[in-house]
Amino acid sequence: PRAAGAWDAGDVSNAAPHLLTNGTTLLGYRANGDGVALGGGIGVAVAATWRGPYTRTGPTARHMLFAAEDGALYADRRGHLHMLVHRFASANGSTAGSAVGGHAWSADGITWAYAEDSTAYTTAVRWENGTSTQLYRRERPKPALDSEGRLIALFNGAWPCHSGGEDDDSLDGPIGCYSFTMQTAMASKDKEDSMHTVIVNAHSDRVH
Repeated sequence: PRAAGAWDAGDVSNAAPHLLTNGTTLLGYRANGDGVALGGGIGVAVAATWRGPYTRTGPTARHMLFAAEDGALYADRRGHLHMLVHRFASANGSTAGSAVGGHAWSADGITWAYAEDSTAYTTAVRWENGTSTQLYRRERPKPALDSEGRLIALFNGAWPCHSGGEDDDSLDGPIGCYSFTMQTAMASKDKEDSMHTVIVNAHSDRVH
């Protein structure tokens, strides 16, 4: 545990490891603590191997890389690091709203830039059959890459509909609203209209 006033003095969760070619392991995580909005934020720790011990890379007090959760790290073909996150819609940690996908990048895994004013993806989904859905929640991004490090698919946990307040899911079961995992095929920017999404796993568990 850290001293009073340190950012991750409270809950730490959402561990997202990424192994570099030399065995060094970066670990993205979500934490709460003093000086941070209710929803917490993303931090990064590093270790010589995946076994640890891990050392936090940022400043020790009242600091977070960005307000988000569910970080997923990957490296592109050039070796540059990226992190997809479920971004918070407000300072109080609300995850409602359509601008849910956040993107950060780094050359060394220590210093990160975050696209605060842009969105990696939204809750609007176009399905493989040509229909569209405005999801209530789209969380837990998991990127899939090919053997050359190109992003080819994105998996998300999704919640299509909702009744009641943001933190009240008591009415969703009776109306048949369920959560599921979905896969979005990625395409180059000049072929955006070829992107499509399919449900790969449906289940009755709540997303949040």
